Amino acid sequence: MCADPLDGRRVDPLYADEAAAISRLGLGYDLLDVDALVNDGDAERAVRRVRAAADAREAREASEADEAVYRGWMLRLEQYDQLWRALIRRGVRLVNDPAAYGAVSSAAWLVPGGGRAHAAVGVAAWWS
Repeated sequence: MCADPLDGRRVDPLYADEAAAISRLGLGYDLLDVDALVNDGDAERAVRRVRAAADAREAREASEADEAVYRGWMLRLEQYDQLWRALIRRGVRLVNDPAAYGAVSSAAWLVPGGGRAHAAVGVAAWWS
């Protein structure tokens, strides 16, 4: 989850309800410093609060890492790829690899035209 840009120890207020729902389900989440990634290109700093998997040293490939979901602000594909790689080094694998993220997110930048690309996988949307 994205950290609050004013207090990196808290969830971004726009995602607070989702964080609360995750907690009610008994699941955990870690905070990402998205500003470090987006503004500074520093993926390692962005993931510094993400708990490394216990066997991160052995998780040399994505298939051996713990699974996670990125829930946060939209990223350009190269930023998502940097995030993916930094998390893999911590033994954490996002469920959507960069290729899958790119297949859907690239069209989303073109909304409303991107809506057609999402029709098969998303909710119905109309623009006027």
